[in-house]
Amino acid sequence: MNPYPEAWVDQFGNFDYVDTIAGIIVNMVRKNSSGLYNVGTDLKSIYELAKQTQANPKKIFSPAHVPKNQSMNLDKFFKKCKNQ
Repeated sequence: MNPYPEAWVDQFGNFDYVDTIAGIIVNMVRKNSSGLYNVGTDLKSIYELAKQTQANPKKIFSPAHVPKNQSMNLDKFFKKCKNQ
């Protein structure tokens, strides 16, 4: 049973599931990456993320007070770490 059957279609960011982000960080450590990095994946909506683990999440809109753009600048990460 899915505790979150609905997902916001209007909030976007570079977020992903913990296992995905953890794997990226492990790879960065193994490759001796150093410095400060914003770590994330390609831009997607919460709804697009939910579709990865749910068959048919219901599309809903976020409340007005919630920031719609949660994206980060990943240029340094993509240039140096993603494809090492």
